[in-house]
Amino acid sequence: MINKNILLLILLFFTFFKSVDTLAFDIGVVDATAMDSVDCTGDLSNLSIVVENFGTQQVDSFYVYINVNGTLVDSTSIVQSITAGQQLNISLGNYSVFSLPENMISLSTGLPNATLDVQTSNDQYVLYTYSRLSGIYTIGCSTCDFSTVNDAFDHLNDYGVCGPTTFNIEDGIYNTSQLNLSSYVGMSAANPVVFQSTSQDSSAVTLEIYSSPSLVFNAVSNITFRKIKVDPYAGSIGIQLKNVSNFTIENCWIRDAELQTGYAGTGPSFHDVRILNNNFTDGSLLKLGGNSSATLNTNGLVEVVNNRFHNSKMRFILMKDLLIEGNYIDYPTDNHTLDVMTCLNSIITKNNIESSSDLSLYMVGCSNIEVTNNFLRGDGNVIYISNSDTINIVNNSMYQYDADNDIGEAFHFQSSSKIDFINNMVLSQEYGNLFFLSDTSMINPHHNMYYSPSDSLVKYNWSEIYVNYQDWTGSYQKDSSSWNLNPNYISPIDLHIYNHVIANGSAYSYPGIIEDFDGEPRNPLEFDIGADEIDLDYTTLRDIAFISTAEPSNSSCLQADSIQLLVANYSTFQIDSFALVIHSFGTQSSVIWNYTSLPAGDTVLVNMGKYNFSPNTRYDLTMTLALPNGEFDNYTLNNEGSVVYQYLGEPNIQVSTITDCISDVELSVPHQEYSTLNWSTGATSSIITVSPPGVWTVSLTDLNGCVVNKSITLN
Repeated sequence: MINKNILLLILLFFTFFKSVDTLAFDIGVVDATAMDSVDCTGDLSNLSIVVENFGTQQVDSFYVYINVNGTLVDSTSIVQSITAGQQLNISLGNYSVFSLPENMISLSTGLPNATLDVQTSNDQYVLYTYSRLSGIYTIGCSTCDFSTVNDAFDHLNDYGVCGPTTFNIEDGIYNTSQLNLSSYVGMSAANPVVFQSTSQDSSAVTLEIYSSPSLVFNAVSNITFRKIKVDPYAGSIGIQLKNVSNFTIENCWIRDAELQTGYAGTGPSFHDVRILNNNFTDGSLLKLGGNSSATLNTNGLVEVVNNRFHNSKMRFILMKDLLIEGNYIDYPTDNHTLDVMTCLNSIITKNNIESSSDLSLYMVGCSNIEVTNNFLRGDGNVIYISNSDTINIVNNSMYQYDADNDIGEAFHFQSSSKIDFINNMVLSQEYGNLFFLSDTSMINPHHNMYYSPSDSLVKYNWSEIYVNYQDWTGSYQKDSSSWNLNPNYISPIDLHIYNHVIANGSAYSYPGIIEDFDGEPRNPLEFDIGADEIDLDYTTLRDIAFISTAEPSNSSCLQADSIQLLVANYSTFQIDSFALVIHSFGTQSSVIWNYTSLPAGDTVLVNMGKYNFSPNTRYDLTMTLALPNGEFDNYTLNNEGSVVYQYLGEPNIQVSTITDCISDVELSVPHQEYSTLNWSTGATSSIITVSPPGVWTVSLTDLNGCVVNKSITLN
């Protein structure tokens, strides 16, 4: 058995040596610094460390270990004497700034005098460095550079950039508080910043931000926001731009929200802004510009190009150098689809705009605006212009449909001047005027094509003076080289035209317009009316022509009972059906379909069938061929013919007694217009007095020499 005293001595021995070792060699870290805690990746930053000898013996050497983000990157042997209780500031040298936005640097000491440092609790010191950004960073996953979009915005706000920077946001729905980006370090054209969906799909990354405004960009430049869905709570401000420049929003989905500029009362709020290829849906509004207290934006082009607005609309106020191009806009539940107010030197081109309520294009207080190559559709005013000047409306295709059976003008122009209305194609379904003009001198129209069911083309002055097409082009000397013809759009939705012979080459070659709605080149030698420049395809061109009327014919004294026409087929293929539209005294009376085959290039006598011609009735007929093979005729100037026809039937002689004369009677026949009358007595009046008995005969002769006789015998 071991003696208890021996065990006690052994225990005291180990305790003594442990105490002596701890007290003898204990080196620890008191402080550490990175001389540049915020710097650019790749730049050198000086690391320094303050160590203290916590032991009782002098330390002549020890190691410093440098760990970054959990990985040992360096170990340094320090050979320098430190007496007990002494502190020493040691520079570890320059190290390249580490690549992560946030870096954890752990500095620790060990092996004092090449022995174990058993008191390790004071060996380590941790500090953090934050890099200015440059390169590609990820957001939204456990291994990403930033866990949330807020973290990325905060880091950019706090530390800035050193070079071009891209944030790729992983797929998902991000419920977050307001995102606010303000001016940051390193912001320049050389250091653009991009926020985008990693998958390049705007429906895959959704920012659901339940505050208004949701995203605020304030005093920043050279930013691109790409392929992200912004879906805040209904009707709020989704994105607000305040004092931004060189800013692009592209291929994003803006749902039920406003994308707007913060108004600046003392100066321009933004410039060089591009809104490109975005999808605005569910009542969204793009609202750029100032308010009544702001000044005109004069600092650079603002482009709104190739966006889709479904049940959404646009509004621009106090803008200059604005380009609105290639957008599709439909807003079926409200008016004012596109508002342009107090704007200057701007272009509206190649847009497809529809409003099923009113006011497809609303323009007030503007100057020097080009409206070219657009498809414009609306129920009510297609274009409304007030208090504006130098507005050039050129080569547009426009359609006014009548959804609510009202009467309204397609174009309402008031209190304005210098409006060029040139090369436009207009089809209206409403029975109102095409134009309201407060003064006819404001407009310079020519080389247009109009078609409307109304006889009135223009109403002008507030006293409601109505002018038809003939007087407008005649006594008013407006719309020279214009046409009163149906544009025959492909459909009410698609305002392209096909093989329209009259529109082809009939326009004025307007300076500066070198493309059409689709971006296809204009032919300067055959400049077309409307937004769609066409090339005729004669292999599919439909053209039937009205040559003459064979029956009814005034050259025959026989009563007509049918309509027979001489019809030519100028198409390059056979026509198997067509319609004959008959107007009597200007009012459509009937439509007759015929299914006689017309070979290409032939002229054929076609019997259109029975027609009830009453005797002693004058017919002033206008007959128009239409719809060859059920499609519109590509050349309509040869479709129409007219005939004036009257068949003299046997006159009805009426006998009347004369009250104050027992023996004499009056003979009378109804007056027949466009004919002469002769009695056997030599009288030419429609009423004669005779004394029976006897036989009396009356003769009627029409303008073509046809004669009918009727006799009466009185006993």
